[in-house]
Amino acid sequence: MATVRDVPEGQAMSGWEVYDFAPDDFTYERQMGKNTTAVPLTVYCPQCSDTTSYDRRVNAVVPKWTINHSDYVFNVGYAEEDGKKFAVCLSCGHDLRDEVKGKAAQKKTTRRPTRKSQERTLAATPEPITDVKFEDGYFTMTVDEFKRIAKKGHQVTQTITPAAEFGGTLYVISLSKFITFWKELEVDGESRVGIPRIYFQEA
Repeated sequence: MATVRDVPEGQAMSGWEVYDFAPDDFTYERQMGKNTTAVPLTVYCPQCSDTTSYDRRVNAVVPKWTINHSDYVFNVGYAEEDGKKFAVCLSCGHDLRDEVKGKAAQKKTTRRPTRKSQERTLAATPEPITDVKFEDGYFTMTVDEFKRIAKKGHQVTQTITPAAEFGGTLYVISLSKFITFWKELEVDGESRVGIPRIYFQEA
């Protein structure tokens, strides 16, 4: 007569021995010169993951040379639109069909923003830009302030929207445009980062 034994949830059985599942490996280590970098084995959120850094030598946001396992956000699930499922980040809501500009160079199909993605941008938590100025069609800020917001945007669990208050009006910009359409300017002898006003919209 067969013997039936229940296996506790989250565990497995080999013969009569019950054991805990080993955690899944989401990355593997690859040698990069004298250092190692974590290479993803599954889908991750390109918006949340901290895979880029600001390089003053080339005045650009560039892919990191080495990446830690903790830099990746693998909290990805599925949503449904018009009867079709697609991948989304469960942390920030980023639609993985949309391109994230200014990050690691991954060739993806350009897709026009949907109304829903535009609503997510406006609904995101505003992140005030400190000491913002309006100069010749640009909202400008210090280099350190630009780096602070860009870094925070990839670390927080909920997406943020950089916000510039000027003349009593609040202007917002998506994080992807913020880290893409910038230019280093010299204002009154000070090095500042400027982003064209045309990429902002009134909140």
